[in-house]
Amino acid sequence: MLALLMAVAASSVADDNSAEVLALAGRGQTAQLKALLDKGAPLEATDRNGRTPLMLAAQHGHAETVKMLLAAGSKPEARDKSGYTAWGLTQFEPAGRGDHEPVLRLLPQPATPRLAIEAGWTPAKLVSSCFMDRERAVAQVEGYHLDVMVLEEVARFAASPAAKHLVEIVQGDKLGMTIPPPTVTGDATDVVALEVEPGAACAAQSADNLTLSISVRVFRARDRALLLDKTFGGGLKGLRVQAVSNPAQYQPVYQAWIKPEAGPIYWAVAAALARAPL
Repeated sequence: MLALLMAVAASSVADDNSAEVLALAGRGQTAQLKALLDKGAPLEATDRNGRTPLMLAAQHGHAETVKMLLAAGSKPEARDKSGYTAWGLTQFEPAGRGDHEPVLRLLPQPATPRLAIEAGWTPAKLVSSCFMDRERAVAQVEGYHLDVMVLEEVARFAASPAAKHLVEIVQGDKLGMTIPPPTVTGDATDVVALEVEPGAACAAQSADNLTLSISVRVFRARDRALLLDKTFGGGLKGLRVQAVSNPAQYQPVYQAWIKPEAGPIYWAVAAALARAPL
């Protein structure tokens, strides 16, 4: 009976220390945290988001604390409620003013996702034009190859230093793509489907209102499980509308909207993959 009471008491103390352990980890107070852990405080305590001391220390850029927690046996493969590991949080949701690069070097690096990208476009929102009938408007916009442009821009960003080589594009499925074709095909771990949706509607006798959105869906290749479904450039908050006074203005407007979306699309895809185990 005495042993049982002592075990219950120890468990209660550990539970009481959870909040302090998490706070010390988030602040990078390594010595105080180690002393508390040495007294039996829970190494894998979690906050309301499912984040452990290792996750919080990593997310806030405290390399020494991360090193100590790893040495103490903390699990770098553990995931929070969003699906992030300590590495994923540090890479995609860094917090505080700590130096996150040393932290990333301490943590196990995940396998690099290998992507096959499929692109297309839809004329569904090419409703009308003040300058031409709808059939001609669709044919004109088709000639812009906006889907090819999205592929090129995303691939270009993925190859840039800003992308940190977090994913590898091994296949771009669109005829006419002008970037060099991939040298490796058929072994993609994930599939990214991009759909460009340009819009046009006659707003007055001398102006068409143009819009554009890009739908992005990410699937695991092995089972087609949906990992991300997000629209860029559309929706009530992000809706872009620009009036043009002649058909020659369509192409430069659409192209100007596509270019800045490459980075946000890349990061959204990479983050979604980081949250989903391979």
